[in-house]
Amino acid sequence: MNSLFQLSTKKQLKLLLLSSGAIIVSTISQPVLAEEKVNPFYFKAGVGVGWTSDIEGDTQLDGQASEKNNIDLKYAVDDSALNLGAGIGKEFGDWRLELVYNQNTVKSDSFTLSGTGGTLTVGMEPDYEAKVKSYHFNVIKDFNKENKFSPYIGVGAGTTNIDIGSQTITVETGTETGTETGTVVSSSENISVFSWALIGGISYNVNESTSLFSEANYIRTAEFELDNEIIPNDKDNYDSISHTIIMTGVRFRF
Repeated sequence: MNSLFQLSTKKQLKLLLLSSGAIIVSTISQPVLAEEKVNPFYFKAGVGVGWTSDIEGDTQLDGQASEKNNIDLKYAVDDSALNLGAGIGKEFGDWRLELVYNQNTVKSDSFTLSGTGGTLTVGMEPDYEAKVKSYHFNVIKDFNKENKFSPYIGVGAGTTNIDIGSQTITVETGTETGTETGTVVSSSENISVFSWALIGGISYNVNESTSLFSEANYIRTAEFELDNEIIPNDKDNYDSISHTIIMTGVRFRF
């Protein structure tokens, strides 16, 4: 009888210890899990359309006088381009820090030279192309994050890489006597310049781990230089380029 009482007591103590341990573990685990859900890391990816401003600048050509003639130039960029974007980030309550990447291709089918001698527009076939990649560190502020729809704004800064491969292009120039054509082999260029961004968008919070987003990005580069195709060891000066992106995508928290 006494042995049965001792066995029953041991079982009760064991159950009490197990239940107490479960309560302790649950009280410790809940804040940790809550913190992970409130301040998670995330990965995002999106696709959209980008519009790039005309690429303008100036160059110098050898004239008959001892000084060089200053010539304004402009590459016309008319078409929109596919934009691909991706990024990783970390949430801090209503704030986010993220590192993002955007890629698109800029094309031009004509350029214009303007100077004291008048204006000359030259067509190009195929289009003159440049791959443009931006790497930005963004600071984002979310509003009404607890709701299904949550708008946000942000700013960013980083670099934009302009990669121009060597291309063989047929140029066409209209003259008083008709049309003249010729072939130009352009040299390759690869430069990185400072750029900044303004961001605005809205998130649709599907659940705790997944959000859909739609956003607009305005990116602007600093001024930059490229090698002159005519004068060796000389540079063409280019104004800053602006790029507007409308993009939709998905964000996964982990």
